[in-house]
Parts: sequence; structure tokens; C-alpha cells
Amino acid sequence: MQHQEMIHPTDFGVISRTCLFSLVGIVSIFAIL
Repeated sequence: MQHQEMIHPTDFGVISRTCLFSLVGIVSIFAIL
């Protein structure tokens, strides 16, 4: 149980970071265009 609790927040952080980076990339592409 503890092991899953340790993994869950890191997975959420990775997913949120990936979403943020993709959003920043899309915004920068639109800014360049």
C-alpha cells in the first residue's frame, strides 16, 4: 500500500509536467506563427 502511495504523486507530477510542457509548446508555436 505504501509503495503505491509513493508512486502515485510522482506519476501525477510527471503527467502534469508533460501537460504543461505540451501547452507551452503549443502556445510558443502559435506565438511564432
